[in-house]
Amino acid sequence: MSNGDITQANARLLWKRFLQSTPPNTALLIPHLATARKYSSSAIEWTIPVLPLELHCEIDSGVRWFDPQEKSTGLGYQFLRYTCRNCNRFMKVFAVFVTKPESEEANVTVMKLGEYLPFSAPISKRISKLLEKDDLELYRQGTRAEAQGLGIGAATYFRRIVDNKWQLLVTEIRDAAAKLGAKDLSVFDAAVKETQFSKAVDMLKDAIPQKLLILDGENPLTLLYKVTSVGLHNLTDEECLQQAADIRMVLTALLENIADVLKDQNELKSAVARLKQLKT
Repeated sequence: MSNGDITQANARLLWKRFLQSTPPNTALLIPHLATARKYSSSAIEWTIPVLPLELHCEIDSGVRWFDPQEKSTGLGYQFLRYTCRNCNRFMKVFAVFVTKPESEEANVTVMKLGEYLPFSAPISKRISKLLEKDDLELYRQGTRAEAQGLGIGAATYFRRIVDNKWQLLVTEIRDAAAKLGAKDLSVFDAAVKETQFSKAVDMLKDAIPQKLLILDGENPLTLLYKVTSVGLHNLTDEECLQQAADIRMVLTALLENIADVLKDQNELKSAVARLKQLKT
């Protein structure tokens, strides 16, 4: 492979990574990305390739290859449209602005103006199903703010989910406990009726099933209450960003564990029903 091939391959890799993982309002200079097309001795059109990307598909709930509708694009304001290769339904659109200094051959600066669906961390189908519509939008806003490094905003969104919907979390934990065979659910029923999160957490400190604990037996409700009881006004934006990530990870782990329990029990019920129907 020649040096020219290597530099062009590096340019394409930078271009792909830029679209896949860079938040909006970000610019990047990419050497050797543009190609000149001569129509006459004085007319030149510069184009850049539009390459397949690895993006999260919300229909397949995983990372998939996305194919572009166009093979190349030009300078100026451009829309890049992509479709999931696997489901052929989920779409992603990027808005970019491409410029090229006249004095620099093949070098371009790309600015990501925006994207649809908006830039954020992927949300699994399990979390989408467990969170109500308003809560899911708060979760999306939180992941977008976190992805763009907006610590105070991200922490505020995730804290609102916990502060406003902790009773929903208790209800989901109760349902999972019932699926796991818990005989006495009265403590969960009493906790749901509580008006203070702190009291509900204290009531449930020894009642949450082992399968819903995280890491080395840590109670997720206790962790969530602890972090949301600390004020934001004395924290730096970097500390808020870390707090947002901590809340998201613990909240996600709890919701994933609940989803696992409900899914496992439903699959077990189906298996038992099929075996009972077998004729001996």
